[in-house]
Amino acid sequence: MKPENQKMIDFVEQFPLWLTNPLVDSRLKKDSGYKNLVFCGMGDSSTVGLVIKDIYYESIKVPFKLSQGYKLPPNTNDNSLVIICSYTGNTEETIACLKEAGRRRCTVVGISSGGALLRECQLSNYEWIKIKEGIPPRLAFPSMFAATIEVLENKGVLKSQKKELSEFANSVDLTQLKHMSQRLAQQLKDKIPVLYSSGYSGVLRRIKNSFNQNAKIPCKFEIYPELDHNDIIGWTNKNFAKHFKIVHLRSDEETPRMKQRIDITKRLLKDSIEQIEVQMLRPSRLEKALMTILLFDFVSVYLAELHGTDAYTLLLTDKLKQELSKTK
Repeated sequence: MKPENQKMIDFVEQFPLWLTNPLVDSRLKKDSGYKNLVFCGMGDSSTVGLVIKDIYYESIKVPFKLSQGYKLPPNTNDNSLVIICSYTGNTEETIACLKEAGRRRCTVVGISSGGALLRECQLSNYEWIKIKEGIPPRLAFPSMFAATIEVLENKGVLKSQKKELSEFANSVDLTQLKHMSQRLAQQLKDKIPVLYSSGYSGVLRRIKNSFNQNAKIPCKFEIYPELDHNDIIGWTNKNFAKHFKIVHLRSDEETPRMKQRIDITKRLLKDSIEQIEVQMLRPSRLEKALMTILLFDFVSVYLAELHGTDAYTLLLTDKLKQELSKTK
Protein backbone atom coordinates (compact mmCIF):
# COMPACT_ATOMS: atom_id res chain seq x y z
CA MET A 1 0.00 0.00 0.00
CA LYS A 2 1.17 3.53 -0.77
CA PRO A 3 2.63 5.15 2.38
CA GLU A 4 0.12 8.00 2.12
CA ASN A 5 -2.79 5.55 1.99
CA GLN A 6 -1.48 3.46 4.88
CA LYS A 7 -1.22 6.68 6.86
CA MET A 8 -4.89 7.35 6.13
CA ILE A 9 -5.87 3.82 7.17
CA ASP A 10 -4.00 4.36 10.44
CA PHE A 11 -6.01 7.54 11.02
CA VAL A 12 -9.34 5.86 10.20
CA GLU A 13 -8.56 3.10 12.72
CA GLN A 14 -8.55 5.77 15.46
CA PHE A 15 -12.23 6.60 14.83
CA PRO A 16 -13.57 4.65 17.88
CA LEU A 17 -10.89 6.09 20.18
CA TRP A 18 -11.61 9.69 19.15
CA LEU A 19 -15.31 9.18 19.84
CA THR A 20 -14.55 8.55 23.51
CA ASN A 21 -11.53 10.88 23.92
CA PRO A 22 -12.28 13.94 21.76
CA LEU A 23 -11.15 16.79 24.01
CA VAL A 24 -7.70 18.30 24.60
CA ASP A 25 -9.08 21.16 26.70
CA SER A 26 -12.33 23.06 27.10
CA ARG A 27 -14.08 26.02 28.71
CA LEU A 28 -17.68 24.90 28.81
CA LYS A 29 -20.52 25.85 31.18
CA LYS A 30 -23.57 23.87 32.17
CA ASP A 31 -26.80 25.78 31.61
CA SER A 32 -30.08 25.56 29.71
CA GLY A 33 -33.09 27.54 28.56
CA TYR A 34 -32.18 28.14 24.90
CA LYS A 35 -34.99 28.76 22.41
CA ASN A 36 -33.12 27.43 19.37
CA LEU A 37 -29.87 25.85 18.23
CA VAL A 38 -27.68 26.80 15.27
CA PHE A 39 -24.74 24.70 14.09
CA CYS A 40 -22.24 26.47 11.78
CA GLY A 41 -19.68 24.60 9.72
CA MET A 42 -18.39 23.95 6.22
CA GLY A 43 -17.26 20.80 4.45
CA ASP A 44 -16.36 18.02 6.85
CA SER A 45 -17.28 20.14 9.85
CA SER A 46 -20.80 20.72 8.51
CA THR A 47 -21.43 16.98 8.18
CA VAL A 48 -21.19 16.75 11.98
CA GLY A 49 -24.33 18.87 12.31
CA LEU A 50 -26.06 17.01 9.48
CA VAL A 51 -25.37 13.61 11.02
CA ILE A 52 -26.50 14.79 14.45
CA LYS A 53 -29.79 15.84 12.83
CA ASP A 54 -30.03 12.38 11.24
CA ILE A 55 -29.64 10.66 14.59
CA TYR A 56 -31.30 12.97 17.10
CA TYR A 57 -34.01 14.73 15.10
CA GLU A 58 -36.62 13.47 17.57
CA SER A 59 -34.52 13.97 20.72
CA ILE A 60 -33.08 17.49 20.47
CA LYS A 61 -35.36 19.69 22.57
CA VAL A 62 -35.23 22.93 20.57
CA PRO A 63 -35.50 23.93 16.88
CA PHE A 64 -32.20 23.00 15.17
CA LYS A 65 -30.86 24.86 12.12
CA LEU A 66 -27.60 24.60 10.20
CA SER A 67 -25.55 27.34 8.57
CA GLN A 68 -23.30 26.24 5.70
CA GLY A 69 -22.15 29.64 4.56
CA TYR A 70 -21.30 33.16 5.70
CA LYS A 71 -24.61 34.05 7.41
CA LEU A 72 -26.62 32.90 10.41
CA PRO A 73 -30.26 31.92 9.91
CA PRO A 74 -32.92 34.59 10.51
CA ASN A 75 -34.19 34.91 14.09
CA THR A 76 -30.84 33.90 15.58
CA ASN A 77 -30.64 36.04 18.72
CA ASP A 78 -29.64 36.26 22.38
CA ASN A 79 -31.81 33.21 23.13
CA SER A 80 -29.86 31.11 20.62
CA LEU A 81 -27.09 28.60 21.22
CA VAL A 82 -24.66 28.85 18.31
CA ILE A 83 -22.05 26.12 17.85
CA ILE A 84 -19.20 27.19 15.56
CA CYS A 85 -17.28 24.17 14.27
CA SER A 86 -14.10 24.31 12.17
CA TYR A 87 -11.33 21.76 12.58
CA THR A 88 -8.56 24.11 11.45
CA GLY A 89 -10.23 27.14 13.00
CA ASN A 90 -9.51 29.17 9.88
CA THR A 91 -12.56 28.52 7.66
CA GLU A 92 -13.58 31.96 6.46
CA GLU A 93 -17.33 31.29 6.23
CA THR A 94 -17.37 29.92 9.77
CA ILE A 95 -15.37 32.84 11.16
CA ALA A 96 -17.92 35.18 9.56
CA CYS A 97 -20.70 33.34 11.42
CA LEU A 98 -18.71 33.61 14.67
CA LYS A 99 -18.48 37.38 14.32
CA GLU A 100 -22.16 37.70 13.46
CA ALA A 101 -23.13 35.53 16.46
CA GLY A 102 -21.16 37.90 18.69
CA ARG A 103 -22.95 40.93 17.27
CA ARG A 104 -26.31 39.25 17.90
CA ARG A 105 -25.30 38.44 21.50
CA CYS A 106 -25.83 34.70 21.07
CA THR A 107 -24.30 32.12 23.38
CA VAL A 108 -21.31 30.96 21.33
CA VAL A 109 -19.38 27.70 21.67
CA GLY A 110 -16.41 27.12 19.37
CA ILE A 111 -15.08 23.66 18.44
CA SER A 112 -11.65 23.58 16.82
CA SER A 113 -8.08 22.29 17.01
CA GLY A 114 -6.82 25.90 17.06
CA GLY A 115 -6.57 28.74 14.55
CA ALA A 116 -8.49 32.01 14.49
CA LEU A 117 -11.66 30.41 15.86
CA LEU A 118 -10.06 29.26 19.09
CA ARG A 119 -8.15 32.56 19.51
CA GLU A 120 -11.30 34.63 19.01
CA CYS A 121 -13.27 32.49 21.47
CA GLN A 122 -10.57 32.93 24.10
CA LEU A 123 -10.25 36.69 23.50
CA SER A 124 -14.02 37.26 23.53
CA ASN A 125 -14.63 35.03 26.55
CA TYR A 126 -16.79 32.62 24.54
CA GLU A 127 -17.01 28.98 25.49
CA TRP A 128 -14.85 26.59 23.50
CA ILE A 129 -13.61 23.02 23.05
CA LYS A 130 -10.14 22.27 21.72
CA ILE A 131 -9.73 18.92 19.94
CA LYS A 132 -6.60 17.06 18.89
CA GLU A 133 -4.37 18.70 16.27
CA GLY A 134 -2.59 17.00 13.38
CA ILE A 135 -5.51 15.04 11.93
CA PRO A 136 -6.69 15.51 8.33
CA PRO A 137 -9.85 17.58 8.89
CA ARG A 138 -12.05 15.03 7.12
CA LEU A 139 -10.91 12.35 9.57
CA ALA A 140 -11.53 14.52 12.62
CA PHE A 141 -15.24 13.78 12.25
CA PRO A 142 -15.47 11.54 15.37
CA SER A 143 -13.72 14.14 17.55
CA MET A 144 -15.94 16.95 16.29
CA PHE A 145 -19.04 14.76 16.61
CA ALA A 146 -18.29 13.77 20.21
CA ALA A 147 -17.35 17.36 21.11
CA THR A 148 -20.66 18.62 19.72
CA ILE A 149 -22.55 15.99 21.73
CA GLU A 150 -20.67 17.24 24.80
CA VAL A 151 -21.93 20.77 24.12
CA LEU A 152 -25.53 19.66 23.59
CA GLU A 153 -25.49 17.69 26.84
CA ASN A 154 -23.99 20.55 28.85
CA LYS A 155 -26.54 23.00 27.45
CA GLY A 156 -29.53 20.85 28.33
CA VAL A 157 -30.47 20.31 24.69
CA LEU A 158 -29.81 16.54 24.61
CA LYS A 159 -29.70 13.88 27.30
CA SER A 160 -26.37 12.15 27.95
CA GLN A 161 -25.08 9.95 25.14
CA LYS A 162 -21.79 8.94 26.76
CA LYS A 163 -22.84 5.37 27.53
CA GLU A 164 -24.06 4.66 24.02
CA LEU A 165 -20.99 6.27 22.43
CA SER A 166 -18.70 4.23 24.66
CA GLU A 167 -20.57 0.99 24.00
CA PHE A 168 -20.43 1.61 20.26
CA ALA A 169 -16.70 2.44 20.31
CA ASN A 170 -15.90 -0.70 22.29
CA SER A 171 -17.96 -2.92 20.01
CA VAL A 172 -16.26 -2.01 16.72
CA ASP A 173 -14.42 -4.93 15.12
CA LEU A 174 -11.88 -3.13 12.93
CA THR A 175 -10.55 -6.32 11.32
CA GLN A 176 -14.00 -7.40 10.17
CA LEU A 177 -14.84 -3.88 9.04
CA LYS A 178 -11.67 -3.59 6.96
CA HIS A 179 -12.35 -6.93 5.25
CA MET A 180 -15.87 -5.77 4.40
CA SER A 181 -14.61 -2.42 3.11
CA GLN A 182 -11.98 -4.07 0.90
CA ARG A 183 -14.70 -6.18 -0.75
CA LEU A 184 -16.84 -3.08 -1.29
CA ALA A 185 -13.90 -1.19 -2.76
CA GLN A 186 -13.36 -4.01 -5.27
CA GLN A 187 -17.03 -3.81 -6.24
CA LEU A 188 -16.79 -0.05 -6.78
CA LYS A 189 -13.46 -0.02 -8.64
CA ASP A 190 -13.57 2.15 -11.77
CA LYS A 191 -17.17 3.22 -11.09
CA ILE A 192 -18.77 6.48 -9.92
CA PRO A 193 -20.80 5.67 -6.79
CA VAL A 194 -24.41 6.79 -6.49
CA LEU A 195 -25.79 6.48 -2.96
CA TYR A 196 -29.51 5.74 -2.50
CA SER A 197 -31.24 5.60 0.88
CA SER A 198 -34.63 6.27 2.48
CA GLY A 199 -33.03 8.55 5.08
CA TYR A 200 -29.72 9.53 6.71
CA SER A 201 -28.95 12.31 4.24
CA GLY A 202 -26.15 13.59 6.50
CA VAL A 203 -24.50 10.17 6.48
CA LEU A 204 -24.79 10.05 2.69
CA ARG A 205 -23.16 13.47 2.39
CA ARG A 206 -20.32 12.32 4.63
CA ILE A 207 -19.77 9.24 2.44
CA LYS A 208 -19.87 11.40 -0.69
CA ASN A 209 -17.24 13.71 0.81
CA SER A 210 -15.02 10.73 1.63
CA PHE A 211 -15.21 9.44 -1.95
CA ASN A 212 -14.45 12.93 -3.26
CA GLN A 213 -11.57 13.68 -0.93
CA ASN A 214 -9.97 10.29 -0.29
CA ALA A 215 -10.69 8.27 -3.44
CA LYS A 216 -10.57 11.43 -5.63
CA ILE A 217 -13.70 10.40 -7.56
CA PRO A 218 -17.08 12.04 -8.17
CA CYS A 219 -20.05 10.78 -6.17
CA LYS A 220 -23.69 11.72 -5.74
CA PHE A 221 -26.50 10.79 -3.40
CA GLU A 222 -30.30 10.82 -3.54
CA ILE A 223 -33.10 10.09 -1.07
CA TYR A 224 -36.23 7.96 -1.44
CA PRO A 225 -39.01 8.57 -2.34
CA GLU A 226 -37.94 11.78 -4.13
CA LEU A 227 -35.38 9.99 -6.32
CA ASP A 228 -38.15 7.85 -7.86
CA HIS A 229 -39.71 11.01 -9.31
CA ASN A 230 -36.61 12.17 -11.17
CA ASP A 231 -33.22 10.52 -10.63
CA ILE A 232 -34.09 7.04 -11.90
CA ILE A 233 -35.04 8.43 -15.31
CA GLY A 234 -31.41 9.40 -15.95
CA TRP A 235 -30.31 5.76 -15.92
CA THR A 236 -32.35 4.95 -19.04
CA ASN A 237 -29.39 6.28 -21.05
CA LYS A 238 -27.06 3.30 -20.78
CA ASN A 239 -24.15 5.15 -22.44
CA PHE A 240 -23.92 7.27 -19.28
CA ALA A 241 -25.21 4.72 -16.78
CA LYS A 242 -22.38 2.28 -17.52
CA HIS A 243 -19.92 4.55 -15.69
CA PHE A 244 -21.92 4.50 -12.43
CA LYS A 245 -22.91 2.00 -9.73
CA ILE A 246 -25.78 2.46 -7.29
CA VAL A 247 -25.12 1.67 -3.63
CA HIS A 248 -28.42 1.05 -1.85
CA LEU A 249 -28.12 1.68 1.89
CA ARG A 250 -30.84 -0.44 3.51
CA SER A 251 -32.04 -0.59 7.09
CA ASP A 252 -34.67 -2.16 9.30
CA GLU A 253 -36.24 1.31 9.65
CA GLU A 254 -37.84 1.03 6.20
CA THR A 255 -41.62 0.90 6.39
CA PRO A 256 -43.29 -1.94 4.46
CA ARG A 257 -44.31 0.52 1.75
CA MET A 258 -40.79 1.99 1.52
CA LYS A 259 -39.24 -1.47 1.34
CA GLN A 260 -41.62 -2.34 -1.48
CA ARG A 261 -40.74 0.89 -3.30
CA ILE A 262 -36.98 0.27 -3.06
CA ASP A 263 -37.29 -3.34 -4.19
CA ILE A 264 -39.37 -2.30 -7.21
CA THR A 265 -36.88 0.46 -8.07
CA LYS A 266 -34.00 -2.01 -7.96
CA ARG A 267 -35.88 -4.41 -10.24
CA LEU A 268 -36.77 -1.71 -12.76
CA LEU A 269 -33.12 -0.55 -12.93
CA LYS A 270 -31.45 -3.95 -13.07
CA ASP A 271 -30.91 -3.86 -16.85
CA SER A 272 -29.77 -0.23 -16.91
CA ILE A 273 -27.15 0.19 -14.18
CA GLU A 274 -25.09 -1.95 -11.81
CA GLN A 275 -26.31 -2.01 -8.20
CA ILE A 276 -25.18 -3.30 -4.82
CA GLU A 277 -26.73 -3.27 -1.35
CA VAL A 278 -25.17 -2.39 2.00
CA GLN A 279 -27.16 -3.17 5.13
CA MET A 280 -27.12 -0.72 8.07
CA LEU A 281 -27.41 -3.52 10.60
CA ARG A 282 -26.86 -1.86 13.98
CA PRO A 283 -29.89 -1.49 16.30
CA SER A 284 -29.83 2.25 17.13
CA ARG A 285 -29.71 5.25 14.82
CA LEU A 286 -26.42 6.37 16.39
CA GLU A 287 -24.80 2.99 15.72
CA LYS A 288 -26.20 2.75 12.20
CA ALA A 289 -24.89 6.21 11.31
CA LEU A 290 -21.43 5.90 12.84
CA MET A 291 -20.76 2.35 11.66
CA THR A 292 -21.76 3.23 8.10
CA ILE A 293 -19.54 6.32 8.11
CA LEU A 294 -16.60 4.33 9.45
CA LEU A 295 -17.12 1.55 6.92
CA PHE A 296 -17.08 3.95 3.98
CA ASP A 297 -14.11 5.89 5.34
CA PHE A 298 -12.19 2.64 4.93
CA VAL A 299 -13.79 1.95 1.53
CA SER A 300 -12.73 5.36 0.19
CA VAL A 301 -9.08 4.82 1.15
CA TYR A 302 -8.95 1.26 -0.21
CA LEU A 303 -10.53 2.55 -3.41
CA ALA A 304 -7.79 5.19 -3.69
CA GLU A 305 -5.23 2.38 -3.39
CA LEU A 306 -6.96 0.33 -6.10
CA HIS A 307 -6.89 3.38 -8.41
CA GLY A 308 -3.24 4.18 -7.59
CA THR A 309 -4.32 7.47 -5.98
CA ASP A 310 -2.94 9.37 -2.98
CA ALA A 311 -5.81 9.50 -0.46
CA TYR A 312 -4.01 11.93 1.85
CA THR A 313 -3.28 15.04 -0.23
CA LEU A 314 -5.92 17.62 -1.23
CA LEU A 315 -4.03 19.73 -3.75
CA LEU A 316 -7.01 21.40 -5.44
CA THR A 317 -8.60 22.49 -2.15
CA ASP A 318 -5.27 23.93 -1.00
CA LYS A 319 -4.90 25.83 -4.28
CA LEU A 320 -8.41 27.24 -3.95
CA LYS A 321 -7.69 28.50 -0.45
CA GLN A 322 -4.44 30.11 -1.65
CA GLU A 323 -6.26 31.88 -4.50
CA LEU A 324 -9.00 33.12 -2.18
CA SER A 325 -6.45 34.42 0.33
CA LYS A 326 -5.00 36.66 -2.39
CA THR A 327 -8.36 38.41 -2.84
CA LYS A 328 -8.83 39.52 0.77
